[in-house]
Amino acid sequence: MGADLRNNGQFVTTGVPSTVNETAANQFIAGQLGHVAALLDASPSGAGLPRLWQYILHSGTSAITVVAGMTALWKDYDDFVVTPDSSDSFDASGSNHVAGTFIGVTPTSANYGYVQVGGIAKQLFKITPATTPTTAGLPVVAGTDGQADTYASWATSTTNSIRPYGKTIAAGASTASTSSDIILLVDRVGW
Repeated sequence: MGADLRNNGQFVTTGVPSTVNETAANQFIAGQLGHVAALLDASPSGAGLPRLWQYILHSGTSAITVVAGMTALWKDYDDFVVTPDSSDSFDASGSNHVAGTFIGVTPTSANYGYVQVGGIAKQLFKITPATTPTTAGLPVVAGTDGQADTYASWATSTTNSIRPYGKTIAAGASTASTSSDIILLVDRVGW
């Protein structure tokens, strides 16, 4: 049985996981790759609930610049490498391999940082989602190049092999290509 990556302490160099952007040479603690940290969310939508963050490596071959709210897709489970670029992910569609959500604009390509894997998050949606994310409880699935999509219900999904990784909250955005609050339900990798 593998180690539980939640049991070890985390050192967040900036104090805020969404701003950590470390090169291989400047990692404070290189051994925490893949580990998960829980921090309380002080934002109004977070209501003091915990957010879970996983320390990852952003792929050096991604052609997409990280934007806050983008979906992070797995490129390499074993080495905890993620990408917002569908064509750089584990499979070209990225649909079943969601690692979490990039909350800030970091980490940059080939650097280390955090993606949010649990709690309430701001998620960026594609310009024309199947269903505009204004209703509570819509399943959130991987869209294209870091942008999510939603469906009116799981039964109306055009590809039933795509698993939801989040659910929308009632106070979502009313326009496409903006971020909406979702509850992350990311599959666990390594913890």
